[in-house]
Amino acid sequence: MEPIGNTWELPELVRGLYVETMDCLNNSRLQLAAAGFRAIIEAICRDAKVPGKNLESMINNLAKSHIITAKDRDHLHAIRFMGNDSIHSLKKYREEEVIIVAHIVNAVLTSLYLIAKKVKYLDMKPISKYTEFIDILDESIAKRTVGDVDILRNFIRHDRRIISEDIPGFENELKANITSGTYTKLSLCATPTTGHSQQYKIESI
Repeated sequence: MEPIGNTWELPELVRGLYVETMDCLNNSRLQLAAAGFRAIIEAICRDAKVPGKNLESMINNLAKSHIITAKDRDHLHAIRFMGNDSIHSLKKYREEEVIIVAHIVNAVLTSLYLIAKKVKYLDMKPISKYTEFIDILDESIAKRTVGDVDILRNFIRHDRRIISEDIPGFENELKANITSGTYTKLSLCATPTTGHSQQYKIESI
């Protein structure tokens, strides 16, 4: 089976495991290949720096962090099961089963690393991190005047990279940071009445 192209774009640890595992698969060392694919999944988790006391929880946290989809999470758990069986129970899987796993791993690696690097060059990727949201908010505040009062959506309405359904989560974190004093460029105005949006006052630019 052909490995993915551009393997040099993978993180070093992931790349080394991937090359060795594909070599095992293509030389019919199926138990080693199954164990290798499990190791690749763990390397992905470690590269993403997701927390977890074991691989099961790390995979779950990949999904919770929106690094992979829920469907990918289930696929990675299936690979984990196969790798565990190969290591601990010395179970032998058929070649076609291991090839399916290889296709899944190829798809995940392509999405996480190869396509992601290409998308970075385009001004079309939605923001997904609170720190990115704050950068956009800071840029908007810098164009306003100290003392201005407005709702959050008006501060950020001109940036198409912010997905509407993500705003409540960002706003909740923003409120918490304002309350704790972590974010000081805005202050919270008096609690709005039911049906009205929270207003913010610009304290500094």
